[in-house]
Amino acid sequence: MSIGPILCLAAALTTVGRDDPSSSDKFDLRIAPILTQHCLDCHSGPEPKGGLNLSTRAGALAGGESGPAIVPNRLEESVLWERLEAGDMPPDKPISAQEQAILGDWISTGATWGMDPVDRFRFTTSRRAGRDWWSLRPIQAHTPPAVATRDDWP
Repeated sequence: MSIGPILCLAAALTTVGRDDPSSSDKFDLRIAPILTQHCLDCHSGPEPKGGLNLSTRAGALAGGESGPAIVPNRLEESVLWERLEAGDMPPDKPISAQEQAILGDWISTGATWGMDPVDRFRFTTSRRAGRDWWSLRPIQAHTPPAVATRDDWP
């Protein structure tokens, strides 16, 4: 048996920035930022509201006082979806239709988890800077734009 196809498959599965990222990559890139922005300020930590901790897979599946927040592959049985659809959550600022669709699709297709627990400081929210904040990014060298004459320089 040739090792070539196996190496090609391994390379395809580990390629960064691929068009069809793995389920855990989709979670980390699409779902975790939504949870961080809209949910984790209240639903994480030692005493999450309603007993619901959405920062971990186990917490989301166990749910809180209202029942299981996420039931993989069963959108209509997921309390998280019921609360989003009714407009009850998040209470301060409604989630956008696009973000709601992303979450609904994620739950409907198995609610595969990625980083566990979700790092609530990885992403910037409307309330605080995250590790992705512009001033916390590594300094990079930039090349100034080329100009024909000094008069062209602003």
